[in-house]
Amino acid sequence: MKNITFNEPDYRECIIEWVDTKNQEYATISVGGINPTFDDDIFFDCRNEEDFNNLKDKNNGQDFYIVEVFN
Repeated sequence: MKNITFNEPDYRECIIEWVDTKNQEYATISVGGINPTFDDDIFFDCRNEEDFNNLKDKNNGQDFYIVEVFN
């Protein structure tokens, strides 16, 4: 039988800016999935590091982009 391992997602504390209003707010973004225990605290989930880095671009296709990352 094959062993399946689960990697704990990486959580990033960020400041995001909304494209339409330019308002900024604090948000937690997960990279690599969401642990159901913390699901209510997660603003957005990225599949991988590349998806996370794409959110730093103002033209990323979302309603927001990442302005600053704290960790």
